[in-house]
Amino acid sequence: MEEFDKVAKALRGHKKSVYLLANITEFGKTPYIYIGTFSKMGYNCVIYLVSTLRIAMQTVNTFLRNLHQ
Repeated sequence: MEEFDKVAKALRGHKKSVYLLANITEFGKTPYIYIGTFSKMGYNCVIYLVSTLRIAMQTVNTFLRNLHQ
């Protein structure tokens, strides 16, 4: 969390209107940080790409099982 805060402050110090996006990989090295915490640090958007991939793959697996049957 300290690194995200440091980056946000450094970028905002360089340019006030910078858009900050945090790309989170669940089950990675970064501990879970609540969206509200990112908001307080000045982040505009948080994306969870692995979660969306897992959801999509669950649907694909269900479809393939049904197709196989």
